Amino acid sequence: MRRVNSAGIVFERWLCQTFAGARHETTGDGRLFRQAMVGYSDSNKESGLVAANWALYQAKIALAELCRAHNVELLLFHGRGGSVARGGGPPSRAILAEPPGTLDGRFRMTEQGEVLSARYGNPHLAHRHLEQIIYAVLRASMTQAEPLRDDWRALMEELSNAGLRAYRALVYETPRFVEFWSQATPIREIEQLRIGSRPARRKTSPSIQTLRAIPWVFSWMQARFNLPGW
Repeated sequence: MRRVNSAGIVFERWLCQTFAGARHETTGDGRLFRQAMVGYSDSNKESGLVAANWALYQAKIALAELCRAHNVELLLFHGRGGSVARGGGPPSRAILAEPPGTLDGRFRMTEQGEVLSARYGNPHLAHRHLEQIIYAVLRASMTQAEPLRDDWRALMEELSNAGLRAYRALVYETPRFVEFWSQATPIREIEQLRIGSRPARRKTSPSIQTLRAIPWVFSWMQARFNLPGW
């Protein structure tokens, strides 16, 4: 969460460094153009669904405002997974829920392997899926959305803080939670499967912190707990 909350500071430093460089990406009208990728999995695993999504929402606003202040065009690249816990769900609804001023007619996202057959396996479904995405981008870019009301923002802060405390207390502070997780889900078997481009863990330690977000979500879903999607 600290990395998400400091996104604006890091991005501004990077902008200042790239301004001093010789190579710049530009748009058709000559304006500077920059991309920033938004990840959804790790922040959810660390902080829970509500706190992670609220932090990302505010980070997107900060990046958009920063780019406008520097007269730079911004493209947010959404690294969404297939499940809700990894930023998945209907893309059109996610696009329409993006903060005001963060689209401007541009949109980029990942399509995970587990959703390809459902979205693109049939030509008619693929056409409809892409049609909904284009419609959502156009509508969100052309509609003048109102900024969040102060009372709504205060409520989201309250919900986010409460969700963060409850999630951290359960996952990271409950005695023997790791033991329960390892026995109630097939995480040990998942870690031995050779089905990903990266190892299941960043380090050899058996802690939750070292596990990557994909096997974390996958293990709970196999046991039908859906804990990461609360």
